[in-house]
Amino acid sequence: MGRAVLATFAAIALCASVGSHSSKPDFSGTWTLISSLPTLTSANRLAIAQNESSITIDNQRYALDGAENEGVLSTQTSRVTWASSALVITKRTTGPRGDWQDLEIYSFNDAGNLVVVRILAGLPPHSMGATMAIYQKE
Repeated sequence: MGRAVLATFAAIALCASVGSHSSKPDFSGTWTLISSLPTLTSANRLAIAQNESSITIDNQRYALDGAENEGVLSTQTSRVTWASSALVITKRTTGPRGDWQDLEIYSFNDAGNLVVVRILAGLPPHSMGATMAIYQKE
């Protein structure tokens, strides 16, 4: 997928987050997929629990204070930052194919749906990919 498309996905997510939410939102809840690009590339459901110090997304816990988090794989670490009212998770992976970073951006659109953009740099050699999924709260 071209860099222009990746930049567009990221811009959509960040613009959606700037909407009516000026503070750090609470993404807690169970979310059901209502659309995704490309289709069928995202989880059908997301379970998110959030408090002042951490967010847990489908059993993966992230500290919200900017500290580095250990990943599911021993070769992965992550860090959470805020871009306006969007939550940005940067996942750094070190492996036999090299080192790379993937991004996940969580924000709300004007309808109150959860928008998740994933920019994946660690796909097969020298390629990148992106997905955008929209979830509705159950």
